[in-house]
Amino acid sequence: MISGYPSDYEDVFQLILNLVQETKREGDPSKRITAADLEGYFHRLSMGSLGEYEFMRRMAFYGHPVMRVAAMPILWTDYAQPVSPDFIAVFKNEKICVEVKNYKWDSNPKGFVVPKRSVDNCIQFKNFFRYDRACLAVKRFERWYMLDLEKIKKKSHYSNYLIEYAEMSKADLLDEAGIIFQIWSTENNQKAAAKYAPIPDCFNNKGILYPEISLDNTNDFTRLRHCNGDGKSYPREEECEVRQYRSTQKEIIAIVYETIESNIREVYSCGHDWQAAIRMNIEDIIPSVFSIHDRMRDEVSADELQVDINTLVSNEVLYNATRKNCLFYLYRIATKLYNELSEQLEKDGLTFKDIMAYMEAVRSFKKKL
Repeated sequence: MISGYPSDYEDVFQLILNLVQETKREGDPSKRITAADLEGYFHRLSMGSLGEYEFMRRMAFYGHPVMRVAAMPILWTDYAQPVSPDFIAVFKNEKICVEVKNYKWDSNPKGFVVPKRSVDNCIQFKNFFRYDRACLAVKRFERWYMLDLEKIKKKSHYSNYLIEYAEMSKADLLDEAGIIFQIWSTENNQKAAAKYAPIPDCFNNKGILYPEISLDNTNDFTRLRHCNGDGKSYPREEECEVRQYRSTQKEIIAIVYETIESNIREVYSCGHDWQAAIRMNIEDIIPSVFSIHDRMRDEVSADELQVDINTLVSNEVLYNATRKNCLFYLYRIATKLYNELSEQLEKDGLTFKDIMAYMEAVRSFKKKL
């Protein structure tokens, strides 16, 4: 729209001026602000806003009333009011205030580092208004955590707090279940997976052959081979049946497949092997009902989606349970991708340990900047 260009330009110019002022307030006011400084600040604001917007959708999806709170600087600079958190909400009949943090999944191998100031401000706000809880919400891969800041164990980490992964899982108030493929496997694969993960509840060796999944967007259906058997040998034809899934069920299968595969590939490409990934709560890569619906919210209602998920679960194509229970099936997928990566590396005379050594060198190099 040519006629609107001058006005659009002025709006963008004013936004940049505001960002420059905010960037100066965060650091040395006399420092010259570069384009890279501005880009970094804008990137952090964008990531934070997108995270808060997704948290709102997540709470609304499960029926928890939530309201955004605008932080007004004049309130704490001129009137010494408590710094407001990002949201106030009703959760399980309790009034809570919530600070939402953007979180890079591998920023610390031990857990989540949160600024001490953010924790103290949120607790102060909760006490001032006599709410029931002061909470921290953070997303890691496909999973949202919400933690009671006064009850969770926090370790001092320089001027911040460190919340370890095991503590995050134990104290999480949201407790989102995971959705993963129910996979047929041999006895040897079952024994190998059981070293790292609990055997799922009511386990029986029925499910799909994961290596045979092939998504073809040119078709209006997806074919899966569902098998059963004793697991001592590869299933015979009479022990399997080919099933076709269309429409919403086809999309659910594609989302679960692509989400888990892309997240595992990211973990491996950063130099983490399976053992390290287990310690880092790798089960967070498994999608939830919300994360699936969030990709399809313009196409299907939450109730319709749940019906199709339930059908796929009853057909022993998907498994829906706590993420720790899903680890058994995740191991099967992870080892498949691990083997594929190892085969590619062998062609170049490398091993997975070589990648880990290179990534450690890269991280060490970055810390020296």
